[in-house]
Amino acid sequence: MIRAIDSLFRRSAEQWARTSDQSALLKKSLKAAFFKLMEIARNPASVSASTQWCETWWRACDCHPPGGRYCSGCPDHGSGLRCPSGYTVWKGLYRSTGCWCATSEDCPHYFVCCDCIKDGHTCGCKWAFRK
Repeated sequence: MIRAIDSLFRRSAEQWARTSDQSALLKKSLKAAFFKLMEIARNPASVSASTQWCETWWRACDCHPPGGRYCSGCPDHGSGLRCPSGYTVWKGLYRSTGCWCATSEDCPHYFVCCDCIKDGHTCGCKWAFRK
């Protein structure tokens, strides 16, 4: 049953995307949001690390954390936390949430990326989701 609903929604989203005259980035954002909604329907705990945190979308197949460093001990995407214990969200680049998203046409995933800081040192956490 879920597969039939998923198939119907995929076809509907693809048909809508083909007829839309909006920019390619808008199409990708809406597609990612659609697939996130499908993921939520399958696994409600996955709502925590979400595209709602993203202030912008980058055309890339990975996150690029501040200084090129990833944090150790990043929280699980279902925890609702953006940074490891002892860190806070760094809003130096993304002033509202400290997070952004990344994907590209040939990338099988989209990424939720967040900047963190502790004792003046920045790093980033990321979560990957299949499109």
